Amino acid sequence: LETTDVYIGGQDGVHTYRIPCLVTTKKGTLLAICDARIPKYGDAPNKIHQVVKRSADLGRTWSPMKTIVGFPGMQAAADPSVLADPVTGRVWVFYLYCPEGIGAHNSEPGFTERSTRSQVVWSDDDGLTWSKPYDISRQTKPAGWRDSWCGPGRGIRTRDGLLVVPFSGFENAERRTSHVIVSSDQ
Repeated sequence: LETTDVYIGGQDGVHTYRIPCLVTTKKGTLLAICDARIPKYGDAPNKIHQVVKRSADLGRTWSPMKTIVGFPGMQAAADPSVLADPVTGRVWVFYLYCPEGIGAHNSEPGFTERSTRSQVVWSDDDGLTWSKPYDISRQTKPAGWRDSWCGPGRGIRTRDGLLVVPFSGFENAERRTSHVIVSSDQ
């Protein structure tokens, strides 16, 4: 059994790598996606980017790290959930966007500049290039909830074509939730 360290804390200017996701694309490429927690270990508020490394040889070798989503300052793109669609080939990365100074525990209800938001990016070329971030918060978080975030983990495509992604949330300070989001139209 061979082992390979894909991400090592302290390398590439990143303090800590967390919340890893590993998926195989329709073409057989392995994508290792995770949080790059740049200045420190903890959750947001923190400078966190979503990064990827690719392997075309079943994990024997890996590409250099590439940033999928990164915002300026201490904004965060955190806690990925990945879905590799085996039919269309599209790879989705869902994550939590946190404005500067905001995290799950101090997010306000709604969709203001003091609220966390759910976003997604996708790749149609096995993780070589990625779309711009797309905000899905109004579809994934009731306006009265304080926070709603994906996974972390992996989503699936069901046999009948539904995309299903795990989510969690804070309805308020006392009530947490676990739920899924489902899309029937890709």
